[in-house]
Amino acid sequence: MNYKDVDELLKNNQMDQKSFLSCVEFLELNVNNKSLPLFAKLLRYFKIYYESSIIVRIFDLINKFKDVIPYNGMNAAYINYIDAALNYIISDYNGCLEASFKTRDLKDVSDKFRIYTECFLVSSLIYLELYKEAYEENYNLLNSLTYELVSTEYKIVVNMNMVIILIFLNEYNNANKYLKDIYKMKQEIVIDPELDSLCNLCEVLMKCKFEGTYFNKNECEKALDLYVKLNINFDELVSFTENSIIHIEILKFLLAHGRKKDAYNISKQYVDYKVNDLVDYRFFGIYKDSLEKGSEEYYKALEKYNAVLLKKINHDSQSAKNFYTRYKRLNKLDTEFDLLRDSYQHDPLTKVLSRAKFEEDKEICDYKSLIYIDVNKLKKVNDTYGHAFGDKYLTKFAQNLSSIFKDDYVYRIGGDEFVVISNLDNEIEIAQALKEVNILPLYGTSRGDKFAAGVYINKDYLTVQEASQIADETLYEVKRTDGIFYDFVK
Repeated sequence: MNYKDVDELLKNNQMDQKSFLSCVEFLELNVNNKSLPLFAKLLRYFKIYYESSIIVRIFDLINKFKDVIPYNGMNAAYINYIDAALNYIISDYNGCLEASFKTRDLKDVSDKFRIYTECFLVSSLIYLELYKEAYEENYNLLNSLTYELVSTEYKIVVNMNMVIILIFLNEYNNANKYLKDIYKMKQEIVIDPELDSLCNLCEVLMKCKFEGTYFNKNECEKALDLYVKLNINFDELVSFTENSIIHIEILKFLLAHGRKKDAYNISKQYVDYKVNDLVDYRFFGIYKDSLEKGSEEYYKALEKYNAVLLKKINHDSQSAKNFYTRYKRLNKLDTEFDLLRDSYQHDPLTKVLSRAKFEEDKEICDYKSLIYIDVNKLKKVNDTYGHAFGDKYLTKFAQNLSSIFKDDYVYRIGGDEFVVISNLDNEIEIAQALKEVNILPLYGTSRGDKFAAGVYINKDYLTVQEASQIADETLYEVKRTDGIFYDFVK
């Protein structure tokens, strides 16, 4: 086998296990700049033909490349990518984080490889269940120049990670928005079948996760039926090492819906898979829970579950969050960028969201209502008690507003003007919330005289930009009318 043979196999996706082992042998005999990209491409088959014996050879091989290849430019990017991918495949997510962070400090690296390693970093945080940290990293990536410059397929991967994160943060509306964007992008190109399957998995997971909120029981049962149908033949599954967290969650819903037989048939495929080292301990938990307690198979499953769980506890003895934080602090892009972004997104006085952030969000259509608010007599407060007191007065009002509309987005858009983008769509609920804000103590102002509000309920699917004008007009009608402090757009 020579370089051309290996390249041809990788290009044409003709890699069986024998060919894979031959390629590994070729790389072991040809550790040089030219073969390094081939090593990176070969990793997609590593997770398919993984065996305990081959893992040692693969890690020895990357160490040989590190010893021989100069660590700079794209060579360094390839080495970091291989390191990240190997650690990700064997579920060493801390190792994956470390390798991914190293790419951030490299110069002369293609945007494609930056996206690769950033996606590994975010995926590792997801698997470590550090969803807020994953959201922060992925949000930065979505707003980066790197994201703007890569092809649509890579953008789909980044958006898919955001969908997964938001599902686990219980933010249906935002997750749905990103999923819609993905389906629009899918119309532009022919995407990889694994990526297409992941889109479908996310849609199933959303329906199950938000049952009773956005989807009824019948819709969730249909989604679960589809999942079971797609998983009848294990050979047709996308690799579970890529998407195990989604599979696990859907399997939990099968159990919750009383479908133990389906949960058993699917989870058994995972735990019987030859690469037991790669099977997430949670699959063993699902498998155990799908069996009748007291049966011989149950006790065997319980024993195996305890063994892999103990292995995970030992493996995760170091806090993943501390590990991530340590590497993030060492990274050049950390502190200054975080402070700059925070000052841009949040009002420095009241700490609610800023006018700049509101301008960013003006194209949002997926919201329930928009509330424009103007604080009354702020000038009189400033003139009477001084501006320092006026600042405290405004800050207290923002705190009151945020405490009542705690599940919504609160912005300060001017000196005494605030906006709430809300998930409430019922006039009675909105009115009650505004009344609660109005009776909260606010430095000696009289009840019923704290603010005026104009409310638009989004029945016409207007963007925030479009709704802002009519809600603002209603607000000023309220200010001209005695006896009311809020009203709804008619």
